[in-house]
Amino acid sequence: MAEMPETAPTNENHILWYDHQIREVKYEDRHVAYRTWGPGRERLKLAKAPHEVKGAGERATSRDALKSTDGWYWDEPRQMLEVRHRERQIDIILR
Repeated sequence: MAEMPETAPTNENHILWYDHQIREVKYEDRHVAYRTWGPGRERLKLAKAPHEVKGAGERATSRDALKSTDGWYWDEPRQMLEVRHRERQIDIILR
């Protein structure tokens, strides 16, 4: 699914790609939470748009694009979220 994200189900939440090992993932209807071993970057396919993304309990900044800055970017047409962070605990609250 990472190579062809359009094949991921549109009504489910999935982590499609990550650059740092993920230790634990919890999928709920309006919440996705995961822990990594350290700073990283992930791409997720989400059933609903994110309302808020937090790293270690602190609100992350929504960005137009992610290059080298921590934060998150939502691609509405593809239902894809990209997160870049330094914290190990990431919480995504869905609309």
